[in-house]
Amino acid sequence: MSRTDAPRRRSLAHALLAVSAVSVSLLLAPSASANQVFTTDCSGGAVPQDHFAVTDTVCVSGDIDFTCPMRFIRLPGVDIYAVPTGAGPFSVPGVHHDTLGGAGSFIDVPIVLPMLVPGVYDVILDEQCDGVFDASDVRENMAFTVGGTLDCSAPPGEPVNPGIASGALCRGACGGDCPSSCTAAPPIMACVDDAALCEHIDCTSTGVTCGSHEGCRIHDDCYDACAVAGRGFGCRRECDLACLNTYGLPCGSWARGGGPYDGTITFYDPPTSSGSSPGLCSGSC
Repeated sequence: MSRTDAPRRRSLAHALLAVSAVSVSLLLAPSASANQVFTTDCSGGAVPQDHFAVTDTVCVSGDIDFTCPMRFIRLPGVDIYAVPTGAGPFSVPGVHHDTLGGAGSFIDVPIVLPMLVPGVYDVILDEQCDGVFDASDVRENMAFTVGGTLDCSAPPGEPVNPGIASGALCRGACGGDCPSSCTAAPPIMACVDDAALCEHIDCTSTGVTCGSHEGCRIHDDCYDACAVAGRGFGCRRECDLACLNTYGLPCGSWARGGGPYDGTITFYDPPTSSGSSPGLCSGSC
């Protein structure tokens, strides 16, 4: 090797070492930036979520700066708190977490379990685990919201399924249960606000309108009484004979859902909702 080749080879070796050092640092760098926390959906993928139902579990992901004293195992750790917005940073018990691998990153750590209390919450990282909030700690204000007790009101009219012993539907309609002679009722749309949490739910109720007659209503009541008494076929035949003795031939038409009718009854299923949404029904808070 010539004297002129040696410096060139030393320079090349230094360059390769520098590139290797950068590559190693990139491989060891945590996926989240230092000193941050955000709430997630607990799916294992650090998917951000900032609105939860009272039956959900709240998880957090983020990164810490290795400043918490070691606990049991020699890995960096942190105390994590979820407190109502505006409350003291340590006004509720926290959750301690030791990160894995010594990198400081953490993913989907559960911090609040069901049942959740509706409200708006801050998330706090106490990196010294000393119960003193200072400049090295983190507080994410209004980090997540827990939905309230919003619920759709029962629709007007009679329920399709009254939940009675016989299990029968559309009681008082002429015909078995809700016969094909019933027609679709106009859907009922409603919006319900939770002003305290600035959110709302949209409710939809669907139903049917059926022909009815006094004879059909009395006959249904008779069948339902048989079910309550635990009586079967013989009891129901007594109901059928009572209809024929009182009203005659129309009983056959009523049994198939036909008339004559003395009016109609509208029956609705329980309302459905797509879940709570931000903002009030008017669109503002």
